Amino acid sequence: MEAVIGRAQSRWARVGPYYAMFPMDYVGEVIGAHTSPGDAVLDPFAGRFSAPAVASYMGRIGCGVEISPLGWLYGKIKLAPAQRSGDVLRRLRDMRDAASGYKSEAAHLDEFFQMCYCKDVRRFLLACRDLLKWKKSTVDATLMAAIMVVLHHGIGRGLSNQMRQAKAMAPRYSVNWWKSRGMEKPPQVDAAKFLSDRINRRYKHGVFCYKESKALLGDSCKVLASTEAETWQKTNGGVKLLFTSPPYWSLVNYFKDQWLRLWMLGCAPSPAVRAHAYEKGFYSKDEYRRLIETVFDRCAQMMRKDGVVVVRMDARQFTRQTVLGALDKSFPGHKKAGKLAVTKGRTQTVLFNNGGAKIPGERDIVLVPA
Repeated sequence: MEAVIGRAQSRWARVGPYYAMFPMDYVGEVIGAHTSPGDAVLDPFAGRFSAPAVASYMGRIGCGVEISPLGWLYGKIKLAPAQRSGDVLRRLRDMRDAASGYKSEAAHLDEFFQMCYCKDVRRFLLACRDLLKWKKSTVDATLMAAIMVVLHHGIGRGLSNQMRQAKAMAPRYSVNWWKSRGMEKPPQVDAAKFLSDRINRRYKHGVFCYKESKALLGDSCKVLASTEAETWQKTNGGVKLLFTSPPYWSLVNYFKDQWLRLWMLGCAPSPAVRAHAYEKGFYSKDEYRRLIETVFDRCAQMMRKDGVVVVRMDARQFTRQTVLGALDKSFPGHKKAGKLAVTKGRTQTVLFNNGGAKIPGERDIVLVPA
């Protein structure tokens, strides 16, 4: 894949620990097969923005929409990170110097945080959480994305006590796990040095800036009807490839799984259920169906007449039938290109153990103009 998109792009494309990621080679194959340089590629459920990013790296114009601020942050820096590492490192030093002002607040964090991070890291994280303007500043977004990568990981590989990297376990579970193994004391980490080394490595092979591509934050039902999305679509002559993987009904709640990273971005310090219907685990069939139908209908309005649709979906019956039904309704002038391809191995359904070995995995559908 590196030979296709470039070494610098390949390094930045992998930013962002996240479940349900498109394999990079798969993304490149789909984009190469169904688009030409200059074509517009849209992913309304962008996750960590693999499809819009790789499309941009391959000379296309990408656009992704993501309701999670974490996924959006990853997408923002994959399309246009801060252009100079020195700017990011200076901001890192600002946070290091500001951390001393958070001694009292760090001391009053609950048991989970006391066991997860040493006091210096707690102070540093609180300073970053409070002072980094990651929604507005590209430099701050680049630094915050670097923090997201190492916020929790194995000891010596991140800033935390022993944890999984892709998702954060619940606070009480983590505390009990550490206590049962005599790991109540977190590792001593110099956060600024730890991050400085990794930022330098990230910039070693260069950067890029794809101004025409877009990372949009919010609910796709609304964002795709916005002036910004409409302008992007018209400027680029319509969408040639709709390439996405919708969320899977009742399988996982990404906001709960990513609660610790979302805390760093200003959310509650616990895996609390969020208010928005589409920031949950999609346990309501009616809400799930409404989401899928609305988003695909919006996408259809943005497509070129020769546009192609590629969707990776859950193989379970309700999700599959809902997605296929919505596609038939939104793209009546399209036909299926071949049979549904079955994706096996460590798929999302397998990772979350929802049905075990009886679940064949995800399925890919390709729709082309009839």
